[in-house]
Amino acid sequence: MNMGAPSRVSRYCSQAEAWNKSFREHRIVKSQPDDLRAEADAAVAALDWRGAYYVDADHIGLKTVDSFLNASNFYTLDVADFVGEEPAARDLEAFVAENSQPHRIARDPRHCDPV
Repeated sequence: MNMGAPSRVSRYCSQAEAWNKSFREHRIVKSQPDDLRAEADAAVAALDWRGAYYVDADHIGLKTVDSFLNASNFYTLDVADFVGEEPAARDLEAFVAENSQPHRIARDPRHCDPV
């Protein structure tokens, strides 16, 4: 069962395909992260995809990350366990100092051409 089929390729923007399935989804359908990696690798080979692709460990936390380490190359962290918690003062100060100025995002024209 493929829970993360790749999207259609745009002729205007380069893209990286991603397959994702959360720990909860793996439990529901009784699969493992290695199963999703195998699906992604097989689809990429069958389609002769030459671009980047990722297998996302979706909505993981410290309790669930270990089972995804070998199969995934992209990680979406679930921060729900920390919502409402007060950060340590020094961590908050460091974060604010590091992010107080707007960051410039370099736009590579190879990634998106004007439509």
